[in-house]
Amino acid sequence: MSGAVGNPDSPPGDIVCNVCNNVFQKPRMLPCLHSMCFDCLQRILDTNKTADTIECSTCEETIEISAHDAKEFPSNEYLITIIDVYFSRHGGDKNCAICDLRSKKIQAKFKCVDCEDFLCEACGGAHSSTRLTIEHSVLSLDELARGSHDDIIREKRRMHCQYHEKEVLDHYCKSCNRLVCRECRLNDHFDHTAVPVKDVDESKRGKISEIISRLDIKIKDLFDSDVESETVVRELDKSEQTAIDEVEHTSKQLQERIEKEKTELIDTVKKHVTTEKERINGQKDDINQRHALLTYGSEFCSRVTENGKEAEVIYMEPELSGRLRYLDRLPQPNTTIRCQFPEVKLRNLYGNVNNIKFFEFTPGTTSTVASILPPNVEESDNIPKVLSLTLKRRINVFLSDDETSPKITGICVIKNEIYVSDYANRKIKIFSLKGEHIDTMQNIAAFSITGFDDVIAVSDHFAVTILSKDESIKYRVDLQSTSASYPLTTMHGNTFVVANSKNHIYMVYDKHGTNVENHKMARSTRKSFSRAVTYLTTTSNGDIVASDWGTNAVVVMGTNGKAKFEYTAKPLSYTKDWSPGGVCVDIHDNIFLVDQRQGNVTVLNPTGKVVHRHNTKKDGLERPVNIATDHNSYIYISGKGGLIHAYLTEYI
Repeated sequence: MSGAVGNPDSPPGDIVCNVCNNVFQKPRMLPCLHSMCFDCLQRILDTNKTADTIECSTCEETIEISAHDAKEFPSNEYLITIIDVYFSRHGGDKNCAICDLRSKKIQAKFKCVDCEDFLCEACGGAHSSTRLTIEHSVLSLDELARGSHDDIIREKRRMHCQYHEKEVLDHYCKSCNRLVCRECRLNDHFDHTAVPVKDVDESKRGKISEIISRLDIKIKDLFDSDVESETVVRELDKSEQTAIDEVEHTSKQLQERIEKEKTELIDTVKKHVTTEKERINGQKDDINQRHALLTYGSEFCSRVTENGKEAEVIYMEPELSGRLRYLDRLPQPNTTIRCQFPEVKLRNLYGNVNNIKFFEFTPGTTSTVASILPPNVEESDNIPKVLSLTLKRRINVFLSDDETSPKITGICVIKNEIYVSDYANRKIKIFSLKGEHIDTMQNIAAFSITGFDDVIAVSDHFAVTILSKDESIKYRVDLQSTSASYPLTTMHGNTFVVANSKNHIYMVYDKHGTNVENHKMARSTRKSFSRAVTYLTTTSNGDIVASDWGTNAVVVMGTNGKAKFEYTAKPLSYTKDWSPGGVCVDIHDNIFLVDQRQGNVTVLNPTGKVVHRHNTKKDGLERPVNIATDHNSYIYISGKGGLIHAYLTEYI
């Protein structure tokens, strides 16, 4: 807001109340720096007596209120000065204040900017001649109307004390951080440190300017972002039609291909049915002919034996018996009616209609580390840092002989082969790292799977089973039956670790099923919560990394049973809104963990600091659950459905 005011016919918008649409009267300033007339603000407060907030009539910002009194809001003294300047320009219809005291109505020609009184020509000359007012600034209303003395008016205006109305606020009390007048200094602020306002003016202006400088940087960034957004929107407009045209073109091609295949398939079905009908009709003709032949012979011989005379029967018996024996020796035609009914299925790529998706929409942006990491994240200089995760391929684990859609409950990589536990179809499916199906182990319903060399271990609610790929080696370790699963992992490449949350221990077994050692679980830092480990992995030095649903945390524990650190997503302030899923560790001991609820993969360095976070939703993976690494810069993540997403990890 400038120091001078223009001279339009109507008041400028800066000095007009947005509530009553009149020039401000005793303006009060809201926290958002907009103002209202004192009376307008009080009416709003009275209307909202039961509310603890009101809304700014200009910017609609919500303002919290502690008391329903307009006096609680500070006076906008700067705006009052600007209003004084405005009214000083529009005093042509004012009467002389001195003459008013004598009951005379004489039009004012001057204004004393010190007394703020309008004066007629005679009183104006006298005002400049008295001992008390000889140095007052008495200015012509014509000059004031031209704005020639705006700065003088602003300079002459003084703020008066609300407690001592005739006293000017000319000092600043450092003890109370407020303006005070002479009377205030002699009374309530007698023993306080008070200095003239000019002594603190520079520091106060400097403090405001410092903050403004910081805001100016943000304002410039916002302006640049606004300009950039306009550019991006124009590019979006250009690319939108291109994408739509491509979808339309591809859809047309797909429809043509589907129509062509439909025609071919219908023709194939019809030909197949025609062939089957001809075969069945031929079989039917053979059956009918044999039926007629046997029926006539049987019925004729029956009539002869029932109605013929003794001599007739005896005479014809050799012929009748011979014919019946001949008919009895005839081979029975095929009386089993079978056919191959036409059956049409979707190819294994889709499984069923609900799984068919021809298109995939992926926004063309990727999150950078700088935009998602908490500030001041410490990094270990000698440990490669995860820079990005790039989706390279999707592996469809649905097989043609599956009875239902897969439910992936575990993933592990053994000797460059991906082992997938499909609980719904009771199978362990084995794929190459490129996603080619290699083999299937039947009748195994597992909640967790791990392995090393040629030995794997699987677990359910009752036991851990250790077996070789060809199932020639098989050991069963019976455990307590619980409603929870027993998560598994390997340690040092030669033993298996099983989490038993009920007994608060990690049990270690060799490949023959022998319990070689146990480790107590680290106690929860949250006293009212107990451990409920659901996913498990280990580091190169044998630390156990557990995804713990009981405390909603990922815990790293040494073999001494003490927790090295717990990760609870607190830097993001959504501890209650995240759900830790599978965990795995790369060759650098970076920890990869999935957040089922938020749809994220979070990477921690070996000290527990967040170094990267990747949102899987943009890759079409809504709720990631299981995760594994091949120790060759790839991680494999599964969620709902029968797809595994393979990501390439880039390090710096």
